[in-house]
Amino acid sequence: MPLLSKRSPRDACDKQGNRAARPQLGICRLSTDRWKCGNSDPSQQKTKAKTEREPKYRIGHGETCSPVKRNMIQQTSFNLAPRRRGCHLITREILEHLPQPLPQAGLLHLFVQHTSCALCINENADPDVRTDLAETLDRMVPDGAAHYLHRLEGPDDMPAHVKCALMGAELTLPITNGRLNLGTWQGIYLCEFRDEGGSRRIVATVWQ
Repeated sequence: MPLLSKRSPRDACDKQGNRAARPQLGICRLSTDRWKCGNSDPSQQKTKAKTEREPKYRIGHGETCSPVKRNMIQQTSFNLAPRRRGCHLITREILEHLPQPLPQAGLLHLFVQHTSCALCINENADPDVRTDLAETLDRMVPDGAAHYLHRLEGPDDMPAHVKCALMGAELTLPITNGRLNLGTWQGIYLCEFRDEGGSRRIVATVWQ
């Protein structure tokens, strides 16, 4: 019995002694439009890439998923007009400085860059509410108390810091249908705790 030689598929010959062509191996590559495998024609690949516009990404064992939309963030900074000591309704002034148009659904974050004033949400109709709120805070945290150690900037400075810590320097508000989704009687307050606080700077961030 003749000894048979071992040949790999690449060395195989046909009956006429011609070497057989090597089998074409499938090529896999990751594309922005799909995960392509096989011996497809390059021209067909270009056609498919044009028709399949939505990118898909491989997540394992052939599964694909559509990409998650990235969050859109816009940010702006601006100065409020100087105000006397007390609580002030500033909703309209805030809206005038926001990037337009606002998203159909999102959030507005407001941050005041000072330690002697605050932001809050409260009654937007009766101005007596603002007066009562300011007087209540003054009674809770009086100027010039004997136990204050920090006195370098006047008798109204240390109580302003305390009130800021109590009230807070930031707000987060919902945006719905391109508008701030405030309640009927809700408005944005700037609570000014200094006798001469001057202009206050706001950082507004719109998140979609």
